[in-house]
Amino acid sequence: MVRNTLIILVLCLFFASPGSAKSYHDSNLHLEVEAENKEGLRLAQKAAKTAYHFFSRLGYHTRVLIRIKYQPSVLYKWAPDDYERIYGYADHKSGTIYMTRWDEPWLLKNNVFGQKMTPELYQSLLVQEISHVISNAVAEKVLGTAVSEYIAYVAQIDSLEKQTIQQITENNLTEPFKTREVNSFNLWKNAHRFGIRSYLHFQNSGGSIVGGILAGRIDPDRKLFARYPGMGG
Repeated sequence: MVRNTLIILVLCLFFASPGSAKSYHDSNLHLEVEAENKEGLRLAQKAAKTAYHFFSRLGYHTRVLIRIKYQPSVLYKWAPDDYERIYGYADHKSGTIYMTRWDEPWLLKNNVFGQKMTPELYQSLLVQEISHVISNAVAEKVLGTAVSEYIAYVAQIDSLEKQTIQQITENNLTEPFKTREVNSFNLWKNAHRFGIRSYLHFQNSGGSIVGGILAGRIDPDRKLFARYPGMGG
């Protein structure tokens, strides 16, 4: 009897432990969140509102189901080792966003755009991944990698405080893209530099490229992959 009682106690402690993920919902924002506590939901709510506001300013008011799962470690699905860890990614097939937990020590030791990780920057990472999901919903298809990253990076940087944006652009002196440069070659060379150049291009052009991307008229990768077929996988 004592042995059975101990087993039951251990099981209860395990399933009640802080590491157990719970499901949270926000029907107004069409959010489904899997997290250890309500902080995950709060972060997702703020990021979703910010992302929707960004698209609304551009004239797009589409709402879409957003699923977010916070995890201690997030890998690209093809990655074999821990050194492939990433902040997060949106799986277009399942429509789920996998995010490294906001309090994970590995994440806190990293930086974004050369800046030490802060709650503001973490929030912007969520905005970036949510923007991928919204972009595909507006376009009614999965967008090409580079153009999707263009929109997501712009939304991410746009979500930051003006002072933070100024620090990022001043510490990463670079030129805005020309539209033809919004391609996978530049993305693979340096993703954060791609993001900054995308934001500067967006600011200079008044955001006109976004409509062309979402309508399927603009995707510089089509010409790039036609010229270098191997780059398209």
